[in-house]
Amino acid sequence: MAEKVECPIIHRVDFTNLWEVFKEREVKENEEVLVGRYEYRTMLGKLFSSFLPKIYILIYPIGSYNKFNNKSWQEKTQGEAWAKEMRPIARKDPFPDNRFLQ
Repeated sequence: MAEKVECPIIHRVDFTNLWEVFKEREVKENEEVLVGRYEYRTMLGKLFSSFLPKIYILIYPIGSYNKFNNKSWQEKTQGEAWAKEMRPIARKDPFPDNRFLQ
């Protein structure tokens, strides 16, 4: 997006991850940042969701979001080529290995 995007960040881990991506690592001109929001589905996750981090951050080469949503690209690309394209350059995830709360 060419315009400034604002949203409230209320969890310390979310803020730290965003700070590391934008201030310490610095997003390059040929990269785009995609931010996703966790939806906790388990009973334990729902119970504690107000106290848990809410977002994960993915950094891809610029134009990746449009490419991923392009039907013709999805139909042409399969297997290992698809897996390589879908792999982000960098990822900030509060639960990198432990998905028990989702």
